[in-house]
This record gives sequence, structure tokens and C-alpha cells, in this order.
Amino acid sequence: MKKLAYVVTQSEMGGAQKNILLLSKGLSDKFDITVYCGPGGLLLEELRKAKISAIEVPFLKREVSLLDDLKTYCFLVREFREKGYSIVHSHSSKAGLLARLAARKARVPKSIYTAHGFVFNEPMGSISKAFYRMIEKYAASISTDLIVVSRRDLETAESLGIQSGNQAAFIPNGIDFLTPDYRDYGVTASGVRQQLGLKDDDFVFGCIANFYETKGHRYLVRAFEMLRNRSDSEKLKLVLVGQGSLKDEIRSLSGDGVIFTGYVENAEKLMKAFDCLILSSVKEGFPFVVLEAVRQRLPIVATDVGDINRVLSEGDFESFRIVDPGSSEALNEAMEWMLENAESARIAANRTYEMISERYSLQRMLDETLKVYER
Repeated sequence: MKKLAYVVTQSEMGGAQKNILLLSKGLSDKFDITVYCGPGGLLLEELRKAKISAIEVPFLKREVSLLDDLKTYCFLVREFREKGYSIVHSHSSKAGLLARLAARKARVPKSIYTAHGFVFNEPMGSISKAFYRMIEKYAASISTDLIVVSRRDLETAESLGIQSGNQAAFIPNGIDFLTPDYRDYGVTASGVRQQLGLKDDDFVFGCIANFYETKGHRYLVRAFEMLRNRSDSEKLKLVLVGQGSLKDEIRSLSGDGVIFTGYVENAEKLMKAFDCLILSSVKEGFPFVVLEAVRQRLPIVATDVGDINRVLSEGDFESFRIVDPGSSEALNEAMEWMLENAESARIAANRTYEMISERYSLQRMLDETLKVYER
């Protein structure tokens, strides 16, 4: 059985980590899989539950540190050489660069990188953007394969000449639409609302995203405050699910009606309490939470980043609203529309489920990824 290593910077659960977890579970009968990641996060627990080998790299961190990054590189080179991997598949910007450099040094036959949204699409100055574009272009040139989860990133890679040995593969995220990640089939909307301190007649907007600048929470809480100033404020609630470095700052910016849950395992179950999922990101690739909301037949308000618009446009237009990123006013208008059209949006969300669930299935994601491994 061929040996396959996945490498990702952080082990707290986000889109890249969920992608790795699903691939590891789905391909464990075909490969001897080991996952390398930074310490302390939920990904490690989930991998061990699934009996997937996981190795913590203590100096692999999100922040740039020449010493820690050099230690990570040397550690990965040793691991790749000693364990004889046939494939190294890296995710996230920091791990993506270090793992590809290490795989080249260790002469790993196949080095693959999945871009979950290029880092230079984040808010930053022009010099920083140019620097990160140069890094991405070089790292791709020493890879055998590049995978993108959004067509927008595919177009970006092609326009900037970011290319690996083989043609870039577009493989959108996929989930099992029939079976949620949580196993408590007794979860009900009223039960979850009660846990969150919500009333049955509250209108609940929910956002599931860790608190980083790219997630745009500051625009969201301002938009919600604007909405409460114009509507029946007592029955309007905003539930923010997640953890992260900006959580305290966003809490200080929030007014009445905003509920912070912190980290919640298998957070999709909280969608049972939502009337609308809302994403305020300023940068994304293809967030899993969109598919999970479709699985829950939930109306969606989201910013036009990554492939969110493309995916939802394959469903019923009345089930979602797409707005420009970085605008509280635009988010507010879309939230008002959802309030006024709640019943028709929910009916349309059922049609969206039927229209796109097959296209973004977990099995399709596994099959397409396997093709890249085998080519």
C-alpha cells in the first residue's frame, strides 16, 4: 500500500482541515495515510477517533518565524525520507510552501498542493500581494500537481502563471448530503434554540466561522446592529459560532442580540436553530459550511468571494442573496430581504438541495482526488 502524507499548518478545524479529514477517512482503504499539522486542535482528535495516524509538529504555526519554519522544514525532510512517502499532499499557505520544499529535497515522487483560496487575495498592500504571488508561483513550479477548490482560483492561477508539472485540477469540496457529520438524530430546532437561549419566534441569523480578519465579522456585527435599529429588534438574533484571535475584539463591537457560542463540536447541528446562514468573508475558496447549510435546507446570505456565488447559482435564486464583500450596508440589505421573504426562501432552499446535492457529493470529491493521485 502506497504511503500518503497530508500536511496542514493548523489543527483547529477549518475548511482545509475538514477537507483532509474527509479525504483521510474516504481513502484510508487505498493508502497508508499520515497527517502532519500544528499542535492542539480538533483535527488531531478526529483523526485519532478515525484511527488515522496523526503527527503533531510543535513548531508548525500560522505566524511567520524563520527559526520555527526552518525547524519544520528539516523535520518534514527527515520524515519524508525515513518513511518513504509516494505522495505528499499539502494544504494551507505556510504548510504548502514548507511541505513542497521538503518533498523536493526528500525526492518524493508526487508533491500536490490544494489551494483553499490564495493568500494574496486577503486584504494587504500591493507589495505584500506581489511577494506572495511570487512565492505561490515558485512553490507551484516545484510541485507535480495543483488542486483548486474554486473556479475563481483556477482562473487566478492561469492568469498569473501559477502552474505545476501537470495541469491544475479543479475539485470542489464535497460532503455526504444524506448523513450529517453529527450522529445525534434527536437534534431538533426547538431543542437547539433552547440550549442557545433563543425563543421559538426569534428570527435567527447564524454564522459559523473562526474569528480571523478574512471572515469579515466586523462588517457582519455592524450590519446586524443596523438591522435591529430598523426592525422588531427583540426578536432578531445573531449567533456567532467559532473561536479565534479576533473573538474578543468582535465581542466588544457587538450590541444586543448577538450570541457567542465559542467552539462547538460538529457545529452544523446548530443550523437547526437558524433561519438563515450568513457568511461575511472577504476571502474564501469554497467553504464547507455552504454545503452544510444546503444539506440543512437553509437560506443563505453570503459575500461574493471564492466560488460561493457559482455554487449557489446552480440552485434556486430565491434561496440565497450574494453581496459584495467588505460592506455592512450590503449585508444589511440582504438580511432585510431575508426577513421579508423568510417563508419563500425556505421553500426555495429545499429546491436548491435537490438541484446541487449530487454535483457536490463527497464521493465525487474522493474520485476526482484519486485521479490526481494516480495520474
